[in-house]
Amino acid sequence: WLFLINVPLSVVALALGFVSLPRTASNGVRFDGLSALLNALAFGGLVIALGSLGSEAHTGLVIAELATAVVAGVLLALRQLSRPSPMLPIDLLRRPRFAMAMGSSLLAFCAQFVAFVSLPFYFHDVLGYSEVHTGLMLTAWPAATALVAPIAGRLVDRYSARPLTTAGMLIFACGLALTTLVSAKADASLMVGALVLAGAGFGLFQSPNNHDILTLAPRERSGAASGLQSTARLLGQSTGAALAAVLIGTGGHFDLRTSMWTAAGFGTLSSLICALRGAPSRPPPDEAMDPSASPVSGWRK
Repeated sequence: WLFLINVPLSVVALALGFVSLPRTASNGVRFDGLSALLNALAFGGLVIALGSLGSEAHTGLVIAELATAVVAGVLLALRQLSRPSPMLPIDLLRRPRFAMAMGSSLLAFCAQFVAFVSLPFYFHDVLGYSEVHTGLMLTAWPAATALVAPIAGRLVDRYSARPLTTAGMLIFACGLALTTLVSAKADASLMVGALVLAGAGFGLFQSPNNHDILTLAPRERSGAASGLQSTARLLGQSTGAALAAVLIGTGGHFDLRTSMWTAAGFGTLSSLICALRGAPSRPPPDEAMDPSASPVSGWRK
């Protein structure tokens, strides 16, 4: 039932998308099956290798999985840079501020899923909360994110994204760190407060960072930038979940706390990247509209 509940929700989302999303004309670009295969081998191999580490698999198997991921990743990068319309627009990463925004996003989602996977075990096994109590307390995080994200979206129009994203990730990291300091005898409201802090910080980060990603790319490539952002998000989430499994798999209360401190560390590193990326600015009009500004020659809308 935990997974089946997503089926009706997906059907409703599909129906709404079919009715409301505008129909667009085909651009005539054929689906690149080889790139899709290399993409699956590169990212899937990395996540599977991390999972193998958590399950104490044979060293040779882990090395083979990592080698597959590396080789597939290199071949994928070379293929994408030579294609007129790449499936994975990694050429956009040649823009320093754009690359830093993507890096901070990847680290943020990695930290988020290290925490998401670890927190239920931490609450139940370390703090002794019941299953129902654990589920109810975890709702404080997404609720805080949902409340703060729209506000952050409005603030980014008035202030630059850098201070908002930097502060957001710092708040997020502090919230995660505070969860490790709450003892089993402490009032549950202290843990809820820490989760609200983490969720609010993530909401303060996410909207301005997404805004930065879209505005730092050429205007006619905003769709490609959005797709790359989704890739970073999914890669961060998958890597974070696998890393949490590695940390928890070693066993013991110490390791559960270590996973939360690890998540806080990723959040702090993401905040540092946000602070160093510089003040965001929109690309010049001539660069935004000129396809030759793209490092991939021959690219067209």
